[in-house]
Amino acid sequence: MPSAPPPNGLANSPGPELNHATETADPQSEFCPDGRMSSIPASAFSKNESPPARLMDRGSLAFYGLVLFFLACRLPVMYSQPGFIDDECYAIPGLTILENGIPRLPHVAGRETTSVYYHADEVLYCEPPLMFYLQALFYLVLPHEYGTGRLVSAAAGIGVLAAAWRIASRLGKTWQAAIWAVGLFSASRWFYLSVLKVRPDMLCVMFGLWAIATLWGIGSRFHWRPLITTGILIGLGGLSHALALAYAVQIAAWLFVTGQGWQRLTRPALVAGVALVVTAAWIPLILVRPDLFLIQFRNQYLGVNDDPLWLRLLWPWESIAYHAQYMLENFGPIQFPVVIGSLIACTMLCLRQGDAALRPLCWLGWTGFYLIACLVGPHHMTLGYWVYPAAFGFIAAGVLIDRVALAITAKGRFVAPIRWAGAGLLILLMLPGMGLKATVSSIRNWNDPDYRAPLVAKKLMDQLPADARYAVDPAFTLDFYAAGRKTLPAQLFPGYLPQSPGDYDYLIVSRLGVDDGMAQRQCAEKLLTAGKFDDLLACYAEVYRSTKSPCPPPE
Repeated sequence: MPSAPPPNGLANSPGPELNHATETADPQSEFCPDGRMSSIPASAFSKNESPPARLMDRGSLAFYGLVLFFLACRLPVMYSQPGFIDDECYAIPGLTILENGIPRLPHVAGRETTSVYYHADEVLYCEPPLMFYLQALFYLVLPHEYGTGRLVSAAAGIGVLAAAWRIASRLGKTWQAAIWAVGLFSASRWFYLSVLKVRPDMLCVMFGLWAIATLWGIGSRFHWRPLITTGILIGLGGLSHALALAYAVQIAAWLFVTGQGWQRLTRPALVAGVALVVTAAWIPLILVRPDLFLIQFRNQYLGVNDDPLWLRLLWPWESIAYHAQYMLENFGPIQFPVVIGSLIACTMLCLRQGDAALRPLCWLGWTGFYLIACLVGPHHMTLGYWVYPAAFGFIAAGVLIDRVALAITAKGRFVAPIRWAGAGLLILLMLPGMGLKATVSSIRNWNDPDYRAPLVAKKLMDQLPADARYAVDPAFTLDFYAAGRKTLPAQLFPGYLPQSPGDYDYLIVSRLGVDDGMAQRQCAEKLLTAGKFDDLLACYAEVYRSTKSPCPPPE
């Protein structure tokens, strides 16, 4: 699990830290000397003492138990489910790296100069390459399946949980704050939906949270080791996804405001310099085809017809409303309010009680949502980006639960029934959308080929000629490509779908293509099916043969 070395005196801790020492405020490092909400005191980031060994052991065991539960629930689903949208493009470059060291999309021969995949069959530049090279390491020793491609997200997810644990353990009054924060987070749809994707979002989030965790103990002085470590982490995040820009801005502001004198400039400058040096590791690959890099990069990040970034930063409401609605629809009417409500509650504590320890948590959570919404703009519905600010929301939830539990204990009446009832209620709130049905189905039907996407793909290929050309939708693209079949993308977006039936011999569609009527638009002839259409937890595919003739014009 990639992780940053802890700052200050925590370097020798054997597991996730649980620090409870009372901290002393440093008024010279606050945002505002009058103690308003906008201040971030250095006391929130100062060095803490190590907790008693007994608590350390209990906390570490609890964390490792959560990790094992996460792997037991998610690995069967990862290796059973077919690909989703984007998986067909992010899962293949790791295989091409094993061939010639260069991330490519051989099945996407984009030739439109407005496409983000322009000549991506030669080299892929629309995303930074770190995830693809890590993915290649998994492909070296494991089957070439979507499940293996998802292991980068799963490993990064464990790193995300570890970083959240470290931050929560420093804010909570007992180790139970961290267990609640990480337990709720790992069970949430915010986390679950992203860890099953073959995308670099989770990897980028992991580096960002560890950068924040590293700085949490730096105070207002110039500690070059955590600053360099933070720069390395930001650079690695930049090699994973452009999302790193959000926490790079946060950290630069953090170091500027909490610094003193020239350190307001020297600390951010050191971190930025190290981050740029690390990100420069992309340059050798860029020099392979700099002309393609400029076109793909421009189309990916500069080709959207939105308002300019400066205007979105000044007037972010359209972007915020767009993404808030999308998050509510996908994370649900229970889990979405848990994150937002926890941040609101912590903010109220800061405003009413002057709780300085929670100020940085609230600031990071709210500015995280704001920056990501503005950077992305009112388009591009991707769930993985929101794992980063959601982490602070679940940390806030863990801290609040810990404080409520302590308050109940202090009253001394009906402590155990109230605490158990509260714990049960929280668990019940997280159950809808937790993915347990998919987990149970994957384990129960592990030997049933209708529930294992690689087996469904193999069944289809066994019945089809090896030398034919296949247009395959995202569910089975990797399987056909890894088997050596001539594969084309059958996508729903302009520029992906084959332009005429003569481009392929057979069309393979899953529920995605069936719902869209892809085969009917292509005037293809249905040959066979595989899987179970009625069971949404099972796999399903339809095979069509090209008629080699254009569709009649619509009436």
